[in-house]
Amino acid sequence: MCRAAFVLPQNGLVRSNLLAYNMITAAFHSQIRFTSPSLTPQTYCDLTESLLSFNRMVESIPVPRIREFNHILIKIAKLKQYPTAVSLILDHDLLGFNSFVKPNLYTFGIAINCFCHMDRVDFGFSVYGKMVKLGYKPDCAIINTLLRGLCANGDISHAVMFSNEIMSNGLRPTAVTFGTIINGICKTGDSQAALFLLRDMEETERCQPSTTEYNMIIDGLCKDGHVIQAQEIFSEMVKKGILPDLVTFNSLIQGFCSSGLWEEAQRLLNEMQAQGISLDVVTCSILVDFLCKQGEVGEAHKMLELMLERGEKPDTFTYTALMHGYCLLGKVNDARKIFENEKLDEALILLRTMEDIGLVPDIVLCTSLIDGMCKAGKVDAGHELFRKLPARGLQPNRQTYNVLMGGFFKNGNLKDAKDLLQEMMVGGCMLDGVTYNLVIQGFLRYSETRMALLFLERMLGAGFSANAHTSTILVNLLATKELDDASKEVLKKFFWLTAKKQTLHGFVEGLLLRCEIGFPNADMRY
Repeated sequence: MCRAAFVLPQNGLVRSNLLAYNMITAAFHSQIRFTSPSLTPQTYCDLTESLLSFNRMVESIPVPRIREFNHILIKIAKLKQYPTAVSLILDHDLLGFNSFVKPNLYTFGIAINCFCHMDRVDFGFSVYGKMVKLGYKPDCAIINTLLRGLCANGDISHAVMFSNEIMSNGLRPTAVTFGTIINGICKTGDSQAALFLLRDMEETERCQPSTTEYNMIIDGLCKDGHVIQAQEIFSEMVKKGILPDLVTFNSLIQGFCSSGLWEEAQRLLNEMQAQGISLDVVTCSILVDFLCKQGEVGEAHKMLELMLERGEKPDTFTYTALMHGYCLLGKVNDARKIFENEKLDEALILLRTMEDIGLVPDIVLCTSLIDGMCKAGKVDAGHELFRKLPARGLQPNRQTYNVLMGGFFKNGNLKDAKDLLQEMMVGGCMLDGVTYNLVIQGFLRYSETRMALLFLERMLGAGFSANAHTSTILVNLLATKELDDASKEVLKKFFWLTAKKQTLHGFVEGLLLRCEIGFPNADMRY
C-alpha cells in the first residue's frame, strides 16, 4: 500500500468525479441495467452458488467481515459477471457511509475493476473519489486499474495526466504503471512518445524496464514502420542483458516481413532458433502470410504442413493468409485457368479443414475466398459461399458485397447485381466509394444510363469521388449527346465538382462547350 498524501481537496480529477458518485446508483438502476455476458451452464451454476452464499451472509447474525464479502465478489468478477458484482455492491451500499459492514480498500478496488471492465471508467473514477473522501489510501493496483481503463478507452492524455498527478502526490510508479501507459501510447500509433516514456523509466531507480516494456516499444515501432529503429532498440536491450523472448522476435520478424526485408527476417529466425526459442503459431502465420504475398504459395503450404507436424494448431489468420495466397495466384495467372481452378479448389479444401478442426472462419477469410472465385470466373460458387455465411454465424460486410457485386457485373449477371445491391441497402450496409464506382460502371456497361446517373447523383451527395475509370466512361457518355436534360444536369454537376477538386476548370469548360450542353449556373463557376 502506498503512502498517503491523498487527502486531495485540491485534486481536480478526484473532485470532479467525487461529485458524480451519488449519481452512480441512480444511473445503474434507472438507465440501463448493465448486461452480463451469456452464461454457460457451468458459469450459471457457479454464479448461482455465489449469489446464494452472498445472501446467506447478508442475513447472518453477526454479519461476517468484509473480507468474506470481497471473496465472493472476486469469484463473481472472475466469472466475468461484472454487472452482477456491481449490483451487489450498490444494492447493499457496501461503499457507503452507513454500510452494515465497513468496506476496505479491496472492496473499492473490486468495484473500480468491474466498472473498468464494463467500459465505465468514469464510474470507476467516481468510486475512486469516494474512496479518497473516506480517507482510504489508494494502492498501486487501484491506480494501475484506472490507468488500464483509460488506455482501453483510448484516453491516453488523461491517463498520462492522472499518472503525473498521483506521482506528484507521493505515489511511486511500478513497472506495471509505466507498462500500462507505454502500451496505451503504442496503440495510438505514437511509438516515439512511448519510447520517450521508456527513457523516463530508465532514469528511475525503483523500476527498470524489462523485456515486457521493450517488447511494447519494439512492436509499436515495427507497426509504425520504424523497423530499423526497432532493431536498434533490440540490440540495446541485448547489450543491457535483457533477454528477448518469443514476442520480441515475432514483432521484429513481422516488421521485417512487412517492410520486404526477408533476409533480415531469416537472420532473426536463425538467431531465434540458436537461442533455443521455438517458432509458435504466430511466427508461422507471419511467414505464411509473407510467402503468400510473394506468390510463394507452395512454400507457404509447406510451412503449414511443418506447423501440423510440430503439433502447432494453425489459427484463422494462418488459413486466411494461405487462402488469400491461392486466390491471389489465380488472379495473376489469368492465362492458366485450370491452374486457377485447382488452387481455388485447394482453398475450399482448406476451408473445410478449418471447420473440421473446430476453427471458425471469419468474414475476412470468406470475403477473400469469394473474391478469388469471382476473379477466376466462378461467380456462382462465390455466390453460394456468400449465401452460406449466415449458417457459419457470419454477416457480410461492405467489402463482401463489393467483391460479389463486381463479379456479377463482370460476368453479365445484371439481375443478380441489382438484387444484391438492393439487399445491401435494405440491410443497412452503407455504400462507399468503391460500391458507387462499381455500380455506376456496371449499369453503364449494360446501357442502364438512368440507373447509373441516379447513383452518380447519390455518390456526389454522399461526398464520394469517381475513380479514373468511371470518369472516363462518363466523359464518353457526355460526348454521345444522347441524353435528356435531367441527365445532362447531373453530368454537368459531376464535372464541375470534379473541376473544383482537381483544378481542371478549363478542360471541363471546353468539354461542356464542345458537347453543346451549356454551362452550369453562375454560382458554380470560378
